[in-house]
Amino acid sequence: MDLSPLKRFTKRVENLRSEKLERAVIEASRGFALTLQDYVRETYDDATVTLIGVNEKTSTITCLFDIHADDLWFREFGTGYVGLGSIHWEYTPSTELTFFSRGEMQHTSGWQYAYHPKTRELGGWWYLDPETGKPTFSQGQVAENGVQKAIARIKYSGIPNLAEWMRLYLR
Repeated sequence: MDLSPLKRFTKRVENLRSEKLERAVIEASRGFALTLQDYVRETYDDATVTLIGVNEKTSTITCLFDIHADDLWFREFGTGYVGLGSIHWEYTPSTELTFFSRGEMQHTSGWQYAYHPKTRELGGWWYLDPETGKPTFSQGQVAENGVQKAIARIKYSGIPNLAEWMRLYLR
């Protein structure tokens, strides 16, 4: 008995299932990105969330998202001694950070609330206030925690209407 037609049919079904599953993964990732962007914008109205990539291995999905806004991470984690006392994250970045400050590019090996020796010594820093034009002393800025709140909200409450969203792509 020739089973080649049955094998071809089975192969087509498997390919179709694979295509639909791949499409569903991409759509679920897009749904996550849109929801995360909405939640992050509740704190940072200029924020964007971009899905960078989806990697599907061993029945798990790994997505990379770029969350971007002006000075986002300074606003998220706070700055100076005030920021250090207001952070709600369980961690702070450990990778090298590069930013413009004190008239030049600065580098730290991770998030530092007082990265400059003079800042540590004075317990803060002086800056020229753009509104008044006068030198002003600051001990930092409170952490806003908008990204952390958005991630926790999704973690504990899920993504609204995700099942309906997925049903569209699994038909």
